[in-house]
Amino acid sequence: MKTSSRFVKATIFSGVMALTGCGSTPNLSADGSAMPRNVDIAGSKEIVWDNSESFALNVSKMGRPADLGIGLRDSDNPKGEKIDKESNSLLSLYSGYVVGGVLGAFGSLSMDALSAKARTWKPYFIQTLESGKISRTSDASSYMKPLASKLDKVLADKFNGSYVIDVFYNNRSNSSFSNIIAISGEFCDLAARYDTNESIPSNPLRELTFRVSPNDFDTISQHPSSCYVSLESKVVGEYNGRDVVSHKISSTNIGVFFGLSLTGDAGMPTVFPNEFIGLNINDGSTSVYTFNAPFVLYNQDSFYFDKSEKSKPF
Repeated sequence: MKTSSRFVKATIFSGVMALTGCGSTPNLSADGSAMPRNVDIAGSKEIVWDNSESFALNVSKMGRPADLGIGLRDSDNPKGEKIDKESNSLLSLYSGYVVGGVLGAFGSLSMDALSAKARTWKPYFIQTLESGKISRTSDASSYMKPLASKLDKVLADKFNGSYVIDVFYNNRSNSSFSNIIAISGEFCDLAARYDTNESIPSNPLRELTFRVSPNDFDTISQHPSSCYVSLESKVVGEYNGRDVVSHKISSTNIGVFFGLSLTGDAGMPTVFPNEFIGLNINDGSTSVYTFNAPFVLYNQDSFYFDKSEKSKPF
């Protein structure tokens, strides 16, 4: 089942979270740029498409070797069922204060209880590449450079003056979100204000100094209206003679906007759970993004986990 992605909406609640920097062990090239890490291979088996399952479920299952999409399943109520990652059941904690699929008052449920459920979920997207481009001796540039090229074309078509500055790599050895896409132009202006109080000045490079080398930060900040998205990327298998990479998106307001407006249109299906915790990059507050049901964005359409759907491979 699908519907136009322009109808996708989120209900958002904000709180305050302190930001802290973490230590790092730099791995720098001679020019002071952070080096890409070796590929992270979570799976190498052939991925088989099941036509008896929905498009959304088949796509989401591609991320399972990387522990993504666990618990998602097809439903008789594809636009209204809430999925609990931990118990693979209806999200019972919503009972009593969801009306018409829109999250209402929190009632007696604490923010901590909701966060415990939502913290492990993140949006992610699936990239496929010609087989043989990635090997166990490859580094992350083998899939990040092609990814940047795809995104650059969509940015130019959809957002004025927008382009990929380059791919950069996290300077912190203890961060799994090690791949960084830096972007410039109108995309960043809009993304920085997504889920934002307009009275708060946008700060789309907040925390970037903790993530990249000083040389890389200077390169990015020299571009007008620059911003960034961090990705946790893993090779998850092969599909129709192509290598498959899952990219978990850092759920900042910029990352959420990135997933909603960009990756699916670039031919990379993007999976959104029905709720997840996000960070507003401008002021450090947290947000609980809540959708009526989990869905997949692909080529400007939203696909739901519909038990009655018989799907075709993408």
